Amino acid sequence: RIVKLAESGKPIKKGEVVVEFDGAQQEQYYLDRATSVRTVDSEIVQLKANHRIVDEMDGMNLMTAGYNLERAKLEASKAEIVSEIEGLKSKIDVGIFDGELGQVKTTINAHKVTQKADLDRVNQRKDKTVRDMERAKGYLEKMVLRAPIDGILNILPNFRSQGSWGSKPPPFKEGDTAWTGAPIAEIPDLT
Repeated sequence: RIVKLAESGKPIKKGEVVVEFDGAQQEQYYLDRATSVRTVDSEIVQLKANHRIVDEMDGMNLMTAGYNLERAKLEASKAEIVSEIEGLKSKIDVGIFDGELGQVKTTINAHKVTQKADLDRVNQRKDKTVRDMERAKGYLEKMVLRAPIDGILNILPNFRSQGSWGSKPPPFKEGDTAWTGAPIAEIPDLT
């Protein structure tokens, strides 16, 4: 909707406002996108914090599994001194704790892959939201059309306005609704 329109037949200088459209809807869309960007940023911070917690737990599990394996190896090294049954039991424990350590390492690798995928997904969503916000900002900037050259402004007829049948359509005026590609005004090159 046209909220401001320069006067027809009057001189206009390069850069002066010719037409200004109601940008309320685009402004609201821009604010929604900006809010979405901040929301996604918060999600990224929370996701990274959760990843740090998982990384700390994985580190602790890795350290515990390594400690258990080393302790089992130490117990197995006493096999010559203690009974044969105790020695075999200690060797079995070494195998169990070695398997546990391998399982912890596999879990850590799985967590890293999952964390990277989660972060990539959220970053892609942020990129899309930023692009949407920038597009809305670009639309907002296009809500004001300025004169590209000095000259005399001529407001063109609004072919979609209600008028008497057979009469010339009235020119555009403030409050009229324009459509995409509608010729609203012209500044003829009088040279």
